[in-house]
Amino acid sequence: LREPRRDNADIVLLDPGRCAQASERLRDALAQLRVPYIEVHDDQYGAMDPVMPPGNGPRATVVNGYAAQSYVLAMWIALERIGCADCANDIRVGT
Repeated sequence: LREPRRDNADIVLLDPGRCAQASERLRDALAQLRVPYIEVHDDQYGAMDPVMPPGNGPRATVVNGYAAQSYVLAMWIALERIGCADCANDIRVGT
């Protein structure tokens, strides 16, 4: 999280899990993030993970509660944001 530009990252997919509210190090790293991030929660066991509080870095959106499809949806959103939606040719989101 501290050096995504060095790796030529345009966007970050982040699943903070249960660290969302409790991790000061994570909040500090997000505050210094120079690229947008998409916060992803799969909530596959029915317990909603806490979402990062507002104002923690350049969060683009939160994808919450679609089990494994959360990651597919987050990737689709990321591709759209960086102008590469056509790269996702055969990805389908849904049940």
